Amino acid sequence: RMPASWETSKTRVLPVINVGDKDKAKLKEEDEPEETFGLEEPETEENGDMDAIEQIASETLRSSMDDLLKSSDNLDEEVDEDDEVNSNTAKMPVAEQPEDDRDSGSHMIVLSKEEKDIFSYFMPIDGMEASICKALYSTKNYLQGKRDEGGHIIIQGIQGSGKTMLATSIVKVLQSQIGLPSGGVGKVDGDKLNGKDIGKLFSKIQGGCLIIEQAGDINRETAIRLTLMMQNDKSGILVILEDSKAGIERLTRLSMEINREFTEKIVIPPFTIDELVLFAKKYAADCECVIDEMGILALYDRINVIQSLDHPTAIQEVKEIMDEAMENADKGSKSFFGMFGNKKYDDKGFMIIREKNFQE
Repeated sequence: RMPASWETSKTRVLPVINVGDKDKAKLKEEDEPEETFGLEEPETEENGDMDAIEQIASETLRSSMDDLLKSSDNLDEEVDEDDEVNSNTAKMPVAEQPEDDRDSGSHMIVLSKEEKDIFSYFMPIDGMEASICKALYSTKNYLQGKRDEGGHIIIQGIQGSGKTMLATSIVKVLQSQIGLPSGGVGKVDGDKLNGKDIGKLFSKIQGGCLIIEQAGDINRETAIRLTLMMQNDKSGILVILEDSKAGIERLTRLSMEINREFTEKIVIPPFTIDELVLFAKKYAADCECVIDEMGILALYDRINVIQSLDHPTAIQEVKEIMDEAMENADKGSKSFFGMFGNKKYDDKGFMIIREKNFQE
């Protein structure tokens, strides 16, 4: 950014010429040095007061950065009850990547079948795979030290859209591909982060991942502190922010610096009813259940009841519908056949979810 003020000067070089006495007075006038003027960048309410505050806060925080880091050396300290930190995150085997693919553009990244299974709930959404691949490519470069800034991720979506599920899936795939992040995974709400020692929190998850839910609740001071800790982190911590569109916009207006760090954004759009039904089928299969044809029609009806322009249905709501239907199906006879002689399990041993199981 251009400094607020600076001095400019001009030096004029004149050619050597022979002149008569009559012209000397005129040349003397022209050789007078020009005045120099201090130029000041015009300030507005938007970039004046806000940037001045940020500069003062940044200088103050940078001067105390060593103290913040020194106060956070004890890695064995107990985690606060409000924080969720898992230092024993299961690591997936590191897959060998072809050398050419490591330095190629995001368009060269293709998810393997195993990785698509990890993102299975989001694969039916148009454009989601490409968005995930782009974020993975940039974040891999950051974690492997190929870029100095950026590479951190924003996940945007309505409440119940599966933002945290997507965030943890990204961590699993990165661990599978490059073995990073290698530390613990912490999760905290934005409003609770405002009252915490961020240096202490970073020390607990060195080399790991910090997921911040409801990130729009972060205040300006916390946003600056978080950015400074990220810029001074040497352990390779990945930070993922989650919130709605309004929350993310509120946060990114607080500081220009934070926008330089969070260069990747994955937007989870509202699900179509067909995508929600596909999610329900996959969720049922994960629970060793299957929905029959009449049950599918009943599921469409249940989703239509809660779906509206003002309230797009989230996958969390569909999950709750499925949990209720599976519980109803399991309440029947424990024998192989249900109460009315209907087969309770299919040939694979999966419990069959029927139309009556979706009735409230």
